[in-house]
Amino acid sequence: MRWCGIRLAIATAVALVGGVAFAAPSLEVKSDGGDLLLVVSGGSAIDPGRVRTSWRNELAKITVPGVRLKKQTLEDLPAWVAAAKVFPDAKANMSYLRVRLAEAPSAEARERLRGEAAADGVIIRVPGPAGAASPAVAVAPAVAPAPAVVPAPVAPPAPVASPAPAEPVAKAPAPPPAAAAPPSPAGNTVKVSVPTVGGSVREEVGALATALYDAIEKRPGLHRVAVMPFQPLDPESADLHLGEITAELMRTRTEGRPRLLQVERARLDDVVGELKRSDRGELSPDSAASVGKLLGASEVVVGSVAQAGAEFVLTARAVDAETGQVIAAAEQTLPKADTIELSQDLLEVKSKWGAAARSAVLPGWGQVYNGDTGRGIVYGAVFAAVAAGAVASAVLGANAEDSYNENTPDTVDDRSTANDHYQRANWLLVGMGAVWAINIVDAYLTGTNAELVKVSGSAGVGGAQLGLGFTF
Repeated sequence: MRWCGIRLAIATAVALVGGVAFAAPSLEVKSDGGDLLLVVSGGSAIDPGRVRTSWRNELAKITVPGVRLKKQTLEDLPAWVAAAKVFPDAKANMSYLRVRLAEAPSAEARERLRGEAAADGVIIRVPGPAGAASPAVAVAPAVAPAPAVVPAPVAPPAPVASPAPAEPVAKAPAPPPAAAAPPSPAGNTVKVSVPTVGGSVREEVGALATALYDAIEKRPGLHRVAVMPFQPLDPESADLHLGEITAELMRTRTEGRPRLLQVERARLDDVVGELKRSDRGELSPDSAASVGKLLGASEVVVGSVAQAGAEFVLTARAVDAETGQVIAAAEQTLPKADTIELSQDLLEVKSKWGAAARSAVLPGWGQVYNGDTGRGIVYGAVFAAVAAGAVASAVLGANAEDSYNENTPDTVDDRSTANDHYQRANWLLVGMGAVWAINIVDAYLTGTNAELVKVSGSAGVGGAQLGLGFTF
């Protein structure tokens, strides 16, 4: 009997564990009164209070702990949703949901992003834009005049029947002006599909750039494009400087496109520096248009990068600098491990003390390390000239001293000659020390504590150096 009881207990435990194991979490897309509902089922232990939500312009970020959903791109979304993706994090036992709306929601709508309790999981409510259902309501007035047309032919007098339809026909065009109201800039956004090439991080970013540039080149004329640094949305992306690296990799992809011109580097650096000092986040379409006008660009590429589980998600938009309209939007995912490795390869850390140490070893080296090659050459040339003068004077003094030591009447005056050369050599040695010291101080003062993004060449362009430095 005891063994029977033990076997029964084991069987019951296995059944319970098996039931839990096979109840895999799932995600279903629904709608409710103009809102998007993401129903997470199979996770009854989910506490809606632990669901974390936040906004970054039009991007809604949701973290659902205790559930590992499968990685997927959601489909059958409302028109006001640009894209929605799910990223699992097996190590942290949680899932990340990223929902990008076609346009930034209002402050009231932002407050309605939350997790709600459900019988077998949790419901994530993503608020729709204000008046999302208004087009369906607006159709009713347009249909209303139709009944007035039906009884008109029934009236016996023919003359009366003909004017009756005339009035509805004259009024019929009235609704179209309301329907023809100017659309929002995001309303005409082209959602560009970016293929996952399965190659290196450079190739994945290149595929994203190609998709956006192809959309830009579909517009007539030449295009002066300004690619702004992407905005990191989490500390890890910021520490790896993925915003600058991504933008720099995308800039290299304009090679071989004669209708795409880059904004001058000096002007772009000035604006980027000003944006960093003002501590602005990801540029909205209107802000991007303002920056584009300032740079003299026809289109501006802006975007963001965020860590989602074992990947980084890049989101990019091409904005018309004249109207602020979003021309195209695209998204790409990058493997986390490869992206971290690329960041380590492309980042070059520089410091003031590093410049000073190099100048101490070889005058001028610190200046070249700081990027001021001309100044480094001057310091190196001056130091070399003074050193050569000191050596020459010392050699001449030694020769005059040897001549004086011969103790002949003709070499008596060589003693004063030797002393003059030695004295000159001493002064030149002092000058060498002064140049050496000044060179070290100058290298430190003109140096910066910086991390430089160095991108060597683009696809198909061998050896081109397209480096850009950012100071943090």
